[in-house]
Amino acid sequence: MPRQFRESRPAHIRERWPLELDLGGVPRDTNLRNKKKQELEETMRGQPTNFFVSGQSIDLNKPAKEAYRHQEYPKMVYHPTMKDPVTLKEHKRITLYNSLHPEKPELLPSVTPAFKMVNSKEEETAALQQSWQSKPPAESPHPSEFADVDGEALCSRGCGEKPHRGKCAAVAV
Repeated sequence: MPRQFRESRPAHIRERWPLELDLGGVPRDTNLRNKKKQELEETMRGQPTNFFVSGQSIDLNKPAKEAYRHQEYPKMVYHPTMKDPVTLKEHKRITLYNSLHPEKPELLPSVTPAFKMVNSKEEETAALQQSWQSKPPAESPHPSEFADVDGEALCSRGCGEKPHRGKCAAVAV
């Protein structure tokens, strides 16, 4: 069976018109569209090239207002002694993992104080009477579990010496 070779044809050039012409209902006549395209380009020359700012100006002497400043509620209240159950559970999980795998310990996350949302003034006063606070309690500067009395860092594997390379035996408590 003889092979048939097709002669190469010039590629079909696709018309590319601005979307504004299609949305404006301009007929698909090339001459008419070329005129409209030139008119559109002339009007676009006066606009800035940064289309994110077009039509808006920013007053540097008048700062922007904070969003939602007028809304007082919902608001968060914090407990001074209770801890957030999610971060506390993660802290306990990593502590257990570190005790079981002293050769590759993970960093312990900080445990945040417990909080709850209040949606009205009555809920807030009731929560404040039950020892909740409007501001989170300050974190107590407690020494790391890998620090000695002077605050110097010790080996994270639990051998009680200064940080070092190599293997060390974990100290049984």
